[in-house]
Amino acid sequence: KIPRRKLRAGSSPALGTKLMFTIERINSIRCGCSLGEGLFLSKNRAYWVDINRNTLFTPKHKEGFKLKKKPSVIFGKNDDDIILGTESGIAIFNEISLIEKEIVIDFNHDIAEYRSNDGVKISNSYFLGFMHRNAPDKKRGYIYVLENERASLIDKNIYIPNSFIPINKKEILISDSSEGKVWKFNF
Repeated sequence: KIPRRKLRAGSSPALGTKLMFTIERINSIRCGCSLGEGLFLSKNRAYWVDINRNTLFTPKHKEGFKLKKKPSVIFGKNDDDIILGTESGIAIFNEISLIEKEIVIDFNHDIAEYRSNDGVKISNSYFLGFMHRNAPDKKRGYIYVLENERASLIDKNIYIPNSFIPINKKEILISDSSEGKVWKFNF
């Protein structure tokens, strides 16, 4: 049994109140992640990726699966297929057959210099952000929308696109980890 704790967070100048919240660890899995990202929940099951080790972790296979391309986000799950954003486009991994299908997208940048970092799926569109591999704080990244196996560049002024948060079907908040800014994209 994992203990529950209540933590008091002191005064918040922004809110002017004392905050009370409960932290409860629901599961602990030893997986040896180097850079665990892209947590996705489906029917109370957790899926995530290790960007540095090109690995997908699933509840059925906690040791993980080595993928062909570097994953950064899990867009969703359709039956036994897990849909991921990768450095070369989209990967669809079937957790029963263990077969990975790649949908390679022609991006407007050199994928040897940039890797995908985060993204989100809204309706039938996939939004995928890229950061520079070696100098993410000095070289700007990219944000694309992927539709029908094609990429359209929607931004090239963000450095490290992160935390793709849909507000509604027409707006997304995306943080720039390097600049400490939040951008709102309308589409």
